[in-house]
Amino acid sequence: MLTAKTEDNRIVLAHESQKSNGGFVCPECGSTAILKKPKRKIDHFAHASRSACSMGGESIKHAEIKFRIYENYKNLGHDVLIEHKIGKRRCDVAVKVNNSWIAIEVQLSPIPHRELVARTENHTAHGYFTMWVTELERSLDEVKKGVQYPVRAFQCDIHDDIHNNQLFQYEGSGEFSAIHLMGYRYKTFKHYKIVNTKFRLSDLNGYRRNDLLTVSVPDRNMWWERIKNNNGGSECQH
Repeated sequence: MLTAKTEDNRIVLAHESQKSNGGFVCPECGSTAILKKPKRKIDHFAHASRSACSMGGESIKHAEIKFRIYENYKNLGHDVLIEHKIGKRRCDVAVKVNNSWIAIEVQLSPIPHRELVARTENHTAHGYFTMWVTELERSLDEVKKGVQYPVRAFQCDIHDDIHNNQLFQYEGSGEFSAIHLMGYRYKTFKHYKIVNTKFRLSDLNGYRRNDLLTVSVPDRNMWWERIKNNNGGSECQH
């Protein structure tokens, strides 16, 4: 995890903290957290002992991706929160775009379909749009050359049931790739062709102008097309 609470109940980031700052605890379960600053990996906190806490057990790659998203959008001038509590759950990153909050969930490993749905419904109930971000097993250069890609079952669930025939991948510098799987059999481990486009969250309402979602996709009023025109915006407290 990238955040912890201090003895005076402040939320702090690992890369901004020092071991001399005092004791840290997990913001979710309240158990002791240890600050780690490895030379070749991202600064992070770890539970002092084995824990079933929902904030434990993520990979370093997972932590690095969500930190890059947080850092890039902070530098772009957006309101952004990391490991943000929404109702009874936390999202990896929350970014405010055009008066709307987007809850970003980084998902690199298998997850039950029911958990995908439960997290999405939780965030939606609290006024957040939910964006699941995964990672390709091929580089975008390979994909553009037509190299086929092995899709995993949980990615199929996100593609088919959560994001209406798309996957999202973070590319750095605030850019995501939107990926559409074409010509595949439902929920198998075959290799599929992919088309993609890059965008920033502030461009979310421009998908159709970028010729994405033009292949066998129903014409639906998708959440990312409503972002720029949303006049409300959810309340957000860290």
